[in-house]
Amino acid sequence: MNYENFWRNKEDFFAEQFGVKEGYYHEISPSSKNKVNLFMFEKNKGFVVKHAPKYCTKELEVFNIMNKYNLGGTLDLLFAGDDFYITKYESTLRSYESFEKFISDIARMHLQGMSIPAMDSESFKNKNRDKSIDRVIRHPDLVKNFYTNIDKLVSYMDSNKNALDEQPKVFVHGDIHKNNVCSTQTKEFVYLDFELAVYDYPSWDLSRILFGLDINDDKPIYSYLNILNGAIDKEAQRKRIDIDFIFKYCGVGIGVQQHEYFREYVPRYMKTINQRFEKILD
Repeated sequence: MNYENFWRNKEDFFAEQFGVKEGYYHEISPSSKNKVNLFMFEKNKGFVVKHAPKYCTKELEVFNIMNKYNLGGTLDLLFAGDDFYITKYESTLRSYESFEKFISDIARMHLQGMSIPAMDSESFKNKNRDKSIDRVIRHPDLVKNFYTNIDKLVSYMDSNKNALDEQPKVFVHGDIHKNNVCSTQTKEFVYLDFELAVYDYPSWDLSRILFGLDINDDKPIYSYLNILNGAIDKEAQRKRIDIDFIFKYCGVGIGVQQHEYFREYVPRYMKTINQRFEKILD
């Protein structure tokens, strides 16, 4: 079944598959590429319907990987169509109130992920470091909004692109933030949105988490490194996190400025990013 057929007959589908005859729909992500809808039939009870033509096959593969290697929580996969899938609904985190446990869960997922055989398929290769350098070169006007010394930035990125390659690679989520983490009724964390999942350095996940932290708040990083103590070189991994923060933000930070919500979203965000850039590069 494809998404178009499902959507035309969604009421009958939910009645036949799950015995749910009444509910309401709420569109979360109305983008042209992917659509995410909630179908709620009771307070805090319902389903997530994700239509992702480009990433559906990859995300279904991720569900299998997470379960096969016991990497941590995923939403219960209830139905898989040709270009969409349905999972159980859980409310997303609205703050990092349980941040210490959240970091611990990420660390355990990475530690367990070291047992996965190398993932060589194109869909799990991280191509964003090369894209980041390219974006810096093509959009210097946007880069200057968060770091003015572009020559220094490009030099740093070029010299560190392949730095610390001896560090272990694992399965990483790729876009860890509070809207992609759910808290279940039993207070466990589960993850969603695996479109950007890759086989790469653990630091690729940690660098994304840094976006939402105060510039001087590195306690979560050291908590994470302490959990993985013995499995990785802590000093080298800490440097890798800084390197990947630069690469990831040069991709995301340039891209986000090309969206219409930039003016509302970024002022406070950009100030923190600029400070962290200066701390790393200077």
